[in-house]
Amino acid sequence: MHEYPLPIDKMPYDDRSYTTPELDYSTPEKNEPGPWSISSDLVMVDLSHPWGNDQPTWPAGAQPYTTPVQYMSKFNRRTQLMYGFPQHVSTHYDAPAHVCQESPFNDQVPIEKFIAPAVIWDVPCKPMETITPERLAQCEPKLQPGDYAIIITGWHRLYSDSDRYFLWSPGLSEAAGEWLVEQGASGFGIDTQALDHPCASYMACHGPGPLVPRVIELYENTFFPGRKAKEDHPKWEPVHEVFLKRNIPAWENVGGDVDKVLGKRCVVCAFPTRWHMGDGSIVRMVAFIDKNELNDVPTRVYKYGVY
Repeated sequence: MHEYPLPIDKMPYDDRSYTTPELDYSTPEKNEPGPWSISSDLVMVDLSHPWGNDQPTWPAGAQPYTTPVQYMSKFNRRTQLMYGFPQHVSTHYDAPAHVCQESPFNDQVPIEKFIAPAVIWDVPCKPMETITPERLAQCEPKLQPGDYAIIITGWHRLYSDSDRYFLWSPGLSEAAGEWLVEQGASGFGIDTQALDHPCASYMACHGPGPLVPRVIELYENTFFPGRKAKEDHPKWEPVHEVFLKRNIPAWENVGGDVDKVLGKRCVVCAFPTRWHMGDGSIVRMVAFIDKNELNDVPTRVYKYGVY
């Protein structure tokens, strides 16, 4: 049975004002971004995957396609034409309008929501594992109201055009999402293919699915024999709705050099484009952290340019 993000009685239909009644997708005060500051001792760390032609793409998505129309050998200039520019690829933001009817688009969300103090949590997972509130409650450093919660499962290291990245992905439970909201999270990011578990998407038996039936076989026969995907994940993208119905920013495919700030507290910004009526946007997610706090790990090199 379909469930709307808002209760039916909060979605008026009998209106005589000749204006469209606005639905309440407001953010609770405790989930607004907390105070932050930038000092000269901070360095910037890129938490974004690159994007471009032939990049890893969610099973129902389209890939960007660009080609030069001017190039140096002939024109002494380089100008590229973009034939396709999908926004729900690479490290990206989901606007409320992506899943919630009559809710804000990219250009209607205040830019103040896209920079805040953050905790970068190390939450290593097994294939198709469901992340619970109890698991998050053990994470360090502790989340303060107004912080972003950035969850790193290790899947950013598997970023590729593969079953291993998209279908084997772990994911947050609805209860874990609600727990983050209760703790005062002002934003949520994760290093996996989506905010939700693959079995809570239409790769499995939700919405117009199953788009990729083997995701159900993997869950029920390979990784969790005896379990049923639809019983364990009965709702379609509930974690999307947990955050987006409250206009709390959420980002998918966090990556780049996130290992340099793993287990740290920092300031994170990830601004979407000012796309009119856009339902999401590729972002350049950046962490600001004291240079002495960086983890001693090598800078990531993408072997194939985009993964």
